[in-house]
Amino acid sequence: MATECITIKAKGMHCPSCEHLIERALRRDGVSHVRADYATELVEVAFDPAVLTRHEIYDILRAKGYHPHEVRDSSDAPVHKPSHNNQDVQDMVPDAQHAQESSASRSLPVLTDDPLSIDDSLDHDINLRPYGLVIAIIGLFLMGYYGLRIYSSVSLPALDAGAGLGLIFVVGLLTGFHCIGMCGGFVVGYSTRQVKEGKSAATAHAQYALGKTLSYTVIGGLFGLLGSFIAFTPALRGWAAILAGFFLVIYGLNMLNVAPWLRRIRIPVPKKFARRMHETGAKAKSPLVIGLLNGLMIACGPLQAMYILAAGTGSMVEGAKMLLVFGLGTLPVLLGFGFVTTIISRQAT
Repeated sequence: MATECITIKAKGMHCPSCEHLIERALRRDGVSHVRADYATELVEVAFDPAVLTRHEIYDILRAKGYHPHEVRDSSDAPVHKPSHNNQDVQDMVPDAQHAQESSASRSLPVLTDDPLSIDDSLDHDINLRPYGLVIAIIGLFLMGYYGLRIYSSVSLPALDAGAGLGLIFVVGLLTGFHCIGMCGGFVVGYSTRQVKEGKSAATAHAQYALGKTLSYTVIGGLFGLLGSFIAFTPALRGWAAILAGFFLVIYGLNMLNVAPWLRRIRIPVPKKFARRMHETGAKAKSPLVIGLLNGLMIACGPLQAMYILAAGTGSMVEGAKMLLVFGLGTLPVLLGFGFVTTIISRQAT
């Protein structure tokens, strides 16, 4: 088997979970190795050109909502740069008509109950920049507010419980748009399956929402319990909030794509663990189980920030309450997407 090795610049990665989504999309016949890296937006692919062509690899990435920018071969020499003005590139990447067809096919989710072929590119058709900007502003507020409370002689009023939880709910609501891309494929999978089996989609959505919220709440409580073993002074609690705010800022700026090097600043998550969670979620049949697994998909930047905040409370109850509110905040957008998917699925069957 003659194997070719190429490296593709795939623009449009929003978070580390994109690594697993891309690798899963390209893990097919003819591909002997694939590795995606969120920090650099590079995808390494070793493939048999007799089974899968470069043209098709580009097409797969475009169908998932990413934008192939540059290809290098195994000798690290540039071989192609997508441009409709270059005839050689037109031989490799989809032509204008094909690109329009791919764009049209991405306007609606792929309605299938096959857990390994569910559409996981849904957030790439949504302009996430406004949401990233707001999340970054909230992160800056947390950093500035708690920084001033710790080090400034100015006496700032403490955030009451309602205001703090309200802020967390807003972060959850904004994160919901990103959840469509990371978890929306799971929703498409179980929604389509429920329709085909003649079962109530509303019940399935309720089970998923219950599992997701319960998972967040329990894990938030565990982080709060973990924090209770540390002698958290007011200053340390403030620093936990500052750290959480910092990661929200980084997440928001990465959504805005203002500085590629910021992608390297993240809480490391074992790649095998993250991949296992995605694969298990894709194979799960029960909406409740899928929802429960969502709490373990900790490559999500805002979720990591919330777990840090929960630990900073030093209280199992407060940590659970915080993640309960965050989880509830993610549901309106995600469940709205789920009900739309159900309607489309019924019309298609």
